[in-house]
Amino acid sequence: MICKSGTCLNVRHLIKGLIIIPNTPKTSKPRLIATISLPFPLLPAYAASTLYQAQLEQEAFNQCIQGMSEYELCQLAADEFSMTMVEDMGCLAGNYVLE
Repeated sequence: MICKSGTCLNVRHLIKGLIIIPNTPKTSKPRLIATISLPFPLLPAYAASTLYQAQLEQEAFNQCIQGMSEYELCQLAADEFSMTMVEDMGCLAGNYVLE
């Protein structure tokens, strides 16, 4: 290899008098396959992590509402969720009209 001003040239091309073509790095197929297939094992790990986090949040919420009265549950639904959730729980009917 001969390098001049940042361009490396193949010596064979110089000797044979052929057109001088700068060398470009070539990507091998195994490296390309490895690069493409790397995210695939990470996807199930991400899904498992997300599922585990959701399960922890559900357990924390269940512990939070443990022992609450119906009125307190309706207040929590109004504070934490939408009015649609409050209506679905039946909080607007009867004695649990929210302020």
